[in-house]
Amino acid sequence: MHNSSGQRLWNFCAIVQQDRANFHLFGIRHPQDEGDPFFGTYEMRSKIPGACRIVPGSEYVADRVLSGTTKYIRVEVYGIDGVPTGVTVSKGTG
Repeated sequence: MHNSSGQRLWNFCAIVQQDRANFHLFGIRHPQDEGDPFFGTYEMRSKIPGACRIVPGSEYVADRVLSGTTKYIRVEVYGIDGVPTGVTVSKGTG
């Protein structure tokens, strides 16, 4: 919910990007967090905001995450030759 400088994030896809930085760069692991082979570098994480889309029917997820009421999201990554071209987000279970 905050960037590496401690500033509050208000953009849902920026929160997804920061989560991957927390996992790969800072070693912060939350329950049910999973690793990924895509977002280990700043360059790859910087692609998340432009590729991030919320799955139809899950539009409410962003507001719930921003309000702190949803703890789990499902993120699917699509790409070509190891480079992410799409990141879809839907409600997760947990």
